[in-house]
Parts: sequence; structure tokens; C-alpha cells
Amino acid sequence: CMDQVVMPLGPATDAAGSPLPAPAAAGDRAIVWGDPDRDGEGVPTAEDWARVCSTISYEILTRLGPRVPRVPVG
Repeated sequence: CMDQVVMPLGPATDAAGSPLPAPAAAGDRAIVWGDPDRDGEGVPTAEDWARVCSTISYEILTRLGPRVPRVPVG
């Protein structure tokens, strides 16, 4: 169970509490971390995750368990 991540994907609300469309739907591509130059502004990098976790990006990228599929892109 240590190779799981839960991310809230909706429904979302704005600052006033009004409902917004869900930011993702079944079948959408989800970028956990990537390259903002390739994947778009606001995409977190492994360095961003490492900073939040008080570690280094190498640990973020290599500590994934063998049950997590690797899907190279590009």
C-alpha cells in the first residue's frame, strides 16, 4: 500500500463556493510530475515534489515500487 497516491479531482468549487466543472474525467491523462516546457505551465516537476517532501528529486523518481508501471513519454 506504500505505492499509492490519492489526488482530489473534483467536484471543485471557486472561492465563493460556486461549483466548477470537475478538473478531470475518467480516461483523462494525469501528469503526476513532468516538464512544464513540454507538458504545460503549472505541471509540477520531480524537484517540486522533492522540495515539498524535504528530499531530492532522485529519491522521488527512484523510490517507486515495482508494481507502479513506468510509461515513458516523448
